Amino acid sequence: MITEKEYGQTKWGKAWLEGLLEAVQSNTLSSGLSYATNAGVLALDINARSMIEARVAGFGATKYKQQIQWIPFTSIQKEAWLNYFKSNPNSLSSLLNQQLTESVITFGNATQARLLPQNLKAWKMACSCAEKKQPCKHLVAVLLVLSTQIEQNPLLLFELSGLNLTKEFKQDRPKETAIQVWTNSLSTTYVSKASNLSIAQSIDYSGIKNTWKKHLQLLELQTLFYQGDLKKKLTQKTKKAYRYYHKKTYPKEDYSLAHEALKQTKDLALIIDENHQLINLFAMQEKGNKPLFAKDNALERCIGVLETVERSELPQYADAFIALHTLYRFCLKLLKEQSFIPRILASASGYFVQWIPAYSINKQLDSLVQQLVELCPSDLLLVEEERLKILKPRTQILSLCHLFLGYFIQAATELIPEFSSLDAKVEYCFFSGMPVAFQAAEEKAVPLGIQNWLQPFYLGQEQYAPVLKIRAYKEGEERSFFVQIQVENRGDKNASLLNLDQFLQQQQFKTYHFVVLKSLQRLAHYYPDLEQVLSQQKTRTNNYSAAEFEFVFFEILPILKMLNISVILPKALQQLTRPRLGISIGTKPQKKTKGKSFMNIKTLLAIEWNVVVGDEIMDALEFIKKMKGQQGLVKHKEQYIHLDKAELQKILQQLERPPIATANQIVQAVLSESLGEYPAKISAEVGALFEELRANPIVAPPKSLKATLRPYQAVGYSWMYKNAQLNLGSLIADDMGLGKTLQVISLLLKFKEEGYLDEQQVLVIVPTSLLTNWRKEIAKFAPLLEVLIYHGAKRKLSRRADVIITSYGIARIDLNVFNQLNLYCTVIDEAQNIKNVNTAQTEAVKSIKANLNIAMSGTPVENRLAEYWSIMDYVNPNYLGSIVDFAESYSDPIEKENNQTRLEAFRKVTGPFILRRLKSDKSIIQDLPDKIEQNYEAKLSPIQSEIYQKIVQDTLRDLVQFKDDKKKRQGLILKLMGGLKQVCNHPYQYMNTGGQGPEQSGKGQILMDLLSRIQYQQEKTLIFTQYRKMGNLLLAWIKARFGMEPMYLHGGCSRAKRDEMVEAFQNDKQQTIFILSLKAAGTGLNLTAANHVVHYDLWWNPAVEAQATDRAYRIGQKKNVQVYRLITKGTLEEKIDAMIQSKKALADRSVSLGEQWLGDLSDEALGDLL
Repeated sequence: MITEKEYGQTKWGKAWLEGLLEAVQSNTLSSGLSYATNAGVLALDINARSMIEARVAGFGATKYKQQIQWIPFTSIQKEAWLNYFKSNPNSLSSLLNQQLTESVITFGNATQARLLPQNLKAWKMACSCAEKKQPCKHLVAVLLVLSTQIEQNPLLLFELSGLNLTKEFKQDRPKETAIQVWTNSLSTTYVSKASNLSIAQSIDYSGIKNTWKKHLQLLELQTLFYQGDLKKKLTQKTKKAYRYYHKKTYPKEDYSLAHEALKQTKDLALIIDENHQLINLFAMQEKGNKPLFAKDNALERCIGVLETVERSELPQYADAFIALHTLYRFCLKLLKEQSFIPRILASASGYFVQWIPAYSINKQLDSLVQQLVELCPSDLLLVEEERLKILKPRTQILSLCHLFLGYFIQAATELIPEFSSLDAKVEYCFFSGMPVAFQAAEEKAVPLGIQNWLQPFYLGQEQYAPVLKIRAYKEGEERSFFVQIQVENRGDKNASLLNLDQFLQQQQFKTYHFVVLKSLQRLAHYYPDLEQVLSQQKTRTNNYSAAEFEFVFFEILPILKMLNISVILPKALQQLTRPRLGISIGTKPQKKTKGKSFMNIKTLLAIEWNVVVGDEIMDALEFIKKMKGQQGLVKHKEQYIHLDKAELQKILQQLERPPIATANQIVQAVLSESLGEYPAKISAEVGALFEELRANPIVAPPKSLKATLRPYQAVGYSWMYKNAQLNLGSLIADDMGLGKTLQVISLLLKFKEEGYLDEQQVLVIVPTSLLTNWRKEIAKFAPLLEVLIYHGAKRKLSRRADVIITSYGIARIDLNVFNQLNLYCTVIDEAQNIKNVNTAQTEAVKSIKANLNIAMSGTPVENRLAEYWSIMDYVNPNYLGSIVDFAESYSDPIEKENNQTRLEAFRKVTGPFILRRLKSDKSIIQDLPDKIEQNYEAKLSPIQSEIYQKIVQDTLRDLVQFKDDKKKRQGLILKLMGGLKQVCNHPYQYMNTGGQGPEQSGKGQILMDLLSRIQYQQEKTLIFTQYRKMGNLLLAWIKARFGMEPMYLHGGCSRAKRDEMVEAFQNDKQQTIFILSLKAAGTGLNLTAANHVVHYDLWWNPAVEAQATDRAYRIGQKKNVQVYRLITKGTLEEKIDAMIQSKKALADRSVSLGEQWLGDLSDEALGDLL
């Protein structure tokens, strides 16, 4: 019957209706049902006199009024009820939990103070319709709708009889208004708090596990507001939401313009309306906030940019965007693990369900939410009312989570606001993210019903709450454990726990008695044994055998913890463990080898599989003997362990056929003290060996080294040498400017002096722009090493050399040539050139065979773990497994979940093979000069060389004609010098025709390589040039290579524009490269945001150069400044610079005269120069 399906779903609701409607004629009942189920009851209220007043729709515009009055309790009946509840607090607590127990109904019947009517005689009722027979169909409809409210809130039965129990016992009645209006969380004061990005990397999502099924255990299967299986529906929709996300693609090219705009945005905020709908993501500006996306799909576009941002590029964005990205990744983890829950809120237009982290039933999520509160700026999410308002900090985080979680739920559900039934309306409320108005009389109880149904998710928020204390009996007693109920004061951490009876007997806690009893009554639904405890008047305990308590421990206590109920365990149960597989790592005998070779540490190690019980590692046979015949909770020494028959069988099977571990995996197991999921016990011998690996004794530098190593350089050189002794490669990743090249050259020279290069060679692979630099550095610091550059169209291995230097491109082309060499060691500089795993260049470099591999990189590789794998796979092949294994073990957990445990394991297993020191390290900075200058030598490109030679030849011919005209001769020479300088910069600068790309110029190629490294480090650069045209070329190159337009300060800039550019460069982290004219910017500017200075062309005047460098190297500079002077090899640039650097008098003259002195050179001096 319809009545049974839609009305009378609870025992008391059904009994209430049966008593009233038993004598009602079937046709009247049928008509009344029609009115009730089709929103015919327009209004229904209970006035102060406990009278029901209602309005029911008639035909057309007609409306009928109804009044219904139940005979109230007498004063004696009221007193009887109050005394009953004082003596039976459990019954009152059930009632406060919207449950009417049979004992309450029985008491009312026994005392003639009935709650449930037997017939209509006890009612006075009237309707304004013309029907004579009462109750009419309109009154029946009102009674049916009233029954739904009584089922939701049985306290109404007492109110109808004139007894307000919540008032009598000073309890807050659950009303519709108890549903939180979400805009009440708007902060009345605007307190600005900036992002705290320092904690972003410590927010670890990895511990978030899928507890959805456990969450659902807290909810009732049947609801009074939804006819279907709402728990099943929630599961379907939340799973579908993650599947939708997983399948959804976000092509990066669709968001490139948005990313460019965001990189230029200093501050941003999401703005929502009063119904919690996103308006847009805005760039917050003084002149007016600018929306970043089209309004109709702003949230989807916002998610698109969060999905497509490169993790390595995040520092280029505003702090608010970085905070938002961190929160978004958190939401994705919640979505994947279904670790979020619904709550109902009220808005201006109705009610909506908000999806938030399950922080109220999960302490780890509560902690993560608090970390996000500390991370995010206070105005990341704004609400548009009459003016923009901010939310309270925690509410802001929950609302942001709902924006993302709700989006995926809504997108996967595709609901439409057409309600064929109340169930459809409830689903729309849950899954659409839009507010729903429950206005009809029969719907008014729905929002409160939803809140009551979801209430278990939000228990335990009161000041006084029950505590379950578990105690263990002494060993050998029949009952092993007992559970005792106590009460804690959550507002006072120092307050002692009270036994429940103590708490209920003390008048000072009277206000909280029913709060605690109400909580206990709810808990009894999940832990039925509590009913027995509550009925006891003395002991208030439950006793269990070990076998009985196993169910309580694993099934009941986790649910109570989710309900935010404290559980106190005895020490022996606090660290309950299960037996699991583990390994012991020792050494194995080594064969003696002839000749000079370093020890291979990987061949030393051996493993043995065993069983781990707590902190104890047991031999397999010993374990089987001790645990034979036991299962469940078993006392082992001072703690309990859990023995599961199926798990034990699995361990025994694994011991028969243990997993196979590679040598590389065993090395990692020693370093991280675990082999994947298996804990590892390290023998003293192996421990001592790896302590030696971690230690770094200083090794005497090569005797023939023509340099004195700084202390940190001696450490780096010694570290690489020590690794080489163990046949292990090294990645030296020191900051730019710390002398990695010198450290590696020292190592190669040590190999030479110790005879390792007598029959073998070293291959050094570098970017083309560094070939000459490497040759010169070796010649300067290690002249004992014979060097050969293998490069160019006519390249050949013409002679025996200790060190062969080549480029990455040639390494790929001539791979067969290099694999025919007997190589002791390969070295790669700027190792990020092999960061892309599947390129031909990377595969070629990795396939070159050598005893030892050393990589050099000045970039923070830990921020790009896939690139790190590629480099480390070269340094120590296969050490980190395949890229797929590496992603599963390290990069995915670390980059997607901020998994601190995996990050720590990653650092442990890679620590011995990577050395990275920063210029900012206190131990380093005190050992460094404040300014580090370095010449970078470029080679003329073929086109440059051709033009250069023609200018020289033409000018020398013309000089013969003006041999005796000093003034004209001087003019020709200066014109020659200026022209050659321009050619050295770029042929287009001189010719004004031809190609304009950096590949046409040797300096251009070096500059682009250099800027790539600096940009990779996310540091700032000043580039000085004398020529406006050259500045424009630099502008075009940088824009094409890095997708950004640098500022260019030249003589044509106004004072105001100049000040604006300086301010932007100093304070805007998007402005990382600043091109400056020497004349316009050589003095007076403060540009300490830069710690790299590039002199693209030289003035041959040390004073002018120094003045330009001092734009960055001055008071306020907190970093060491790197200065790069680009000089074209084999040209007048190289020779004039050498002259100035070597002759103090000439240097002084260049300071006083600038370049004019060049015009006075003799024919002989000019010939030498050219």
